[in-house]
Amino acid sequence: MRRLKLDPAFADYVGEAFRPLGVYVNFFHPMLQAGASRQFLVKMVNDYDKPMAGRLLLTLETRKGGVLARAERSFAMDALGAR
Repeated sequence: MRRLKLDPAFADYVGEAFRPLGVYVNFFHPMLQAGASRQFLVKMVNDYDKPMAGRLLLTLETRKGGVLARAERSFAMDALGAR
């Protein structure tokens, strides 16, 4: 039987996609105009059977890892919920 070899970046992405507390950022633009204001739609799902709460950190980074922008918010999720 032939085994498939996954790209390491894809395997990392897929592994994250099945975690019980998920975050989805609806954004697929490879480049942004410098200095322009931007809003990001962030969705979360809680597949745990108990409520979850914490802090969510979103950073916008350069290709070299430099942080261009950062936003942090509290979240509270019902058990088996989405928002």
